[in-house]
Amino acid sequence: MDYDPMTQVVVTIGASEALDAIWAAFLDRDDEIIIPSPFYGAYTKGLDYADKKYALVPILKEGGKVEYNRKDFEAALTPNTKLLLINSPNNPSGYVMTDEDLQMIADFAKEHDLIVISDDCYDNYIFEGEFKSIAALPGMKERTLIVNSTSKTFSMTGWRIGYVIGNPTFIDAILKIHAQTVVCPSIFAQVGAVVAYDEEIPEVKEMFHAFLERKEYIAEFLKTIEGVSYVEPKGAFYIFMDIGSTGMTGFEFCQKLLEEKGVTLSPGNNFGLEWENYVRISYACSL
Repeated sequence: MDYDPMTQVVVTIGASEALDAIWAAFLDRDDEIIIPSPFYGAYTKGLDYADKKYALVPILKEGGKVEYNRKDFEAALTPNTKLLLINSPNNPSGYVMTDEDLQMIADFAKEHDLIVISDDCYDNYIFEGEFKSIAALPGMKERTLIVNSTSKTFSMTGWRIGYVIGNPTFIDAILKIHAQTVVCPSIFAQVGAVVAYDEEIPEVKEMFHAFLERKEYIAEFLKTIEGVSYVEPKGAFYIFMDIGSTGMTGFEFCQKLLEEKGVTLSPGNNFGLEWENYVRISYACSL
């Protein structure tokens, strides 16, 4: 896909600022956004802070199965729904949306005239096949805002460089917010991002293969534990695991693991309150 860098791109202070600018630009007082759950917790925290409304659609079923069911999204729809957010590969589950998932969301968005926000921050961590953007589907480029950053692919988290790409009208609306709040990211960080994207950096491929090795190691080990289920990760660097059979909540499990073994996980309710019996494993650390 081709985008005009002069009219269809905003460089932001990380993906977080990109999302905040989108909330401000596109959500009026009564407007709503639909978010599949589980989700990156900062989505709803940012929306709460901005006093914006959202509806959550659970996509994780029993046994670690993920389903993008059209009827679930229809049930979350109201006359005030304006945006729909997707994140693939997903944080916290590592799930990668299938062609059928993407097509369903595209059809749903077009039928109800919704703007789709596609959080693509893990697009370079796909373990099977290639990344596919919903914006590439017929009729979707003009109604999709793509959010990404240098944080994951290049481990440039602290540099705070992200971006939004979309049609000129959408980008102009975002720029009105961006220009009056942060003006621009630091220039030296932008220069570093240009180098990261322009040059072939061997460490990027090394990180990918390291994540794949860690994912396979952890997933195989978890299969030996009776009563534990998880989403089979196809991307990103997380595993979302149901530990309900232990009799503990995710928070209790994480606290006990930290105190007794010195290992930190994230409790599932960080990614939606309905996931209190889950924990997220990150395999960003070395084996």
